[in-house]
Amino acid sequence: MTRIKTRAFICFWSILFLGLTACGSTAPTPGPTPPSTTTSASTTTSATTAAVSTPAISPVTPPVPPAEMVSQAATVFAGLQSYYLNLDIQQGKLQVKGLDVKQAEGSLQAPDRYDVKVKVSVLVVEFQVPVIGLDGQQYMKDDFGNWNASGPDEKLDLPGFFDPQAGVGPTLAKLSNPQYFGTETLNGLNVWHLQGGLAGKDIAKITLEKLGSKDVTADVWLDTSTYRLVRLGLKEVGPDPAYWVYTFSKFNDPVTIQKPPVK
Repeated sequence: MTRIKTRAFICFWSILFLGLTACGSTAPTPGPTPPSTTTSASTTTSATTAAVSTPAISPVTPPVPPAEMVSQAATVFAGLQSYYLNLDIQQGKLQVKGLDVKQAEGSLQAPDRYDVKVKVSVLVVEFQVPVIGLDGQQYMKDDFGNWNASGPDEKLDLPGFFDPQAGVGPTLAKLSNPQYFGTETLNGLNVWHLQGGLAGKDIAKITLEKLGSKDVTADVWLDTSTYRLVRLGLKEVGPDPAYWVYTFSKFNDPVTIQKPPVK
């Protein structure tokens, strides 16, 4: 992790030096404008853009009672043995040993194996760190391509997603007052969009023990044919809310996660 920080530090000062040298020659290029999100009874949602929304329409009549949808989905998810996760920290902070984690993407396998790439940032520099976890240990690849055992303060508690009492499935089952907002299309799938509430104390495991001081509004998208949870958005209630979006795919696909060659 020290080598990662050193690389980021060097990159930062290189960028700063080049920026000062070029000062006055060209105007800075503005960053992209975040895409807007609209919601209707039938909405097409892009695979890369998700937002915890407050639908502007009145709830429509669901084909199945929302509470039954949620209960069925919670049972289905709790029975999964593997899936592919894309966790996007759109607002708020997830820090691992001083590094801001922006995204984590990769395969998870019950009960405690994961092979992910974590996008982290230091100052203005962003880069990916490969991370493998199994058998209670975690390994990270450094700048030189070597795998090293992670320290306690570097671990991502991704096995918590499979926790039988507080993992994704059991947490979904605790969704309160679910409201149905229609059928949408997400990543080529027909999905039901629901929204409800979750108590802060119930989301600790699925937020890597980083959130939980506030209750959240939860947007849930369920595959209409399988009841699988394909996207979950958690937005804290109150000022300056954290906002995490989880996208799930490749359910129960064969996954092989082995210990890397540690230096």
